[in-house]
Amino acid sequence: MDTYYLASTNPFKYREYQQLLALWGIRVHPFTKDEAVAVKEIETTYRGNARLKAMAYSAHYPNRFILSDDSGLILHAFPEILGVETARQLSPYKTDSAKNRAIINQLKGHPRHFTMTSAIVLVKNQQLLKQGLGELTGVISAQERGRYSTGFDRLLIPAGRRETLAELPFLIRRPYLHRYRALKNLLLS
Repeated sequence: MDTYYLASTNPFKYREYQQLLALWGIRVHPFTKDEAVAVKEIETTYRGNARLKAMAYSAHYPNRFILSDDSGLILHAFPEILGVETARQLSPYKTDSAKNRAIINQLKGHPRHFTMTSAIVLVKNQQLLKQGLGELTGVISAQERGRYSTGFDRLLIPAGRRETLAELPFLIRRPYLHRYRALKNLLLS
């Protein structure tokens, strides 16, 4: 069984990857805050930032499969905000609920369509092995809903559904997840 090392210290992201990679028989190992590598995300694309992080971790941790991603939310009514800058632009808001309220407030009186994108790369010894891209489209809920998940999942309503991702149990939510779609593209390429 392969083990991938996730270039992140985010516990939510780790749990999601742990569940998703288990489908392919792959274990994932998170880095602790003490092991984290500081990386400035200066690229202008999701793939560029994912690759930047993966290469930095790979330089510090040779002979490991390093998995890295970069994700972002595009609000169709305001395509010039968020996107590749999502995490940085929302950093003043300290909780997921505060970030979600900011998005809800931004969209008041505007169309609520979104695209959530994830780019994932797999690197070993600073060599790019694979990459995948996944997207989810739909509409933003006017309020946070759901108990099965956190973060943006409490706002994102996939196209063709009425429930937010957080209102769907994992097995129903999984095929809609942008990271699942990116992983599937990465692993099956």
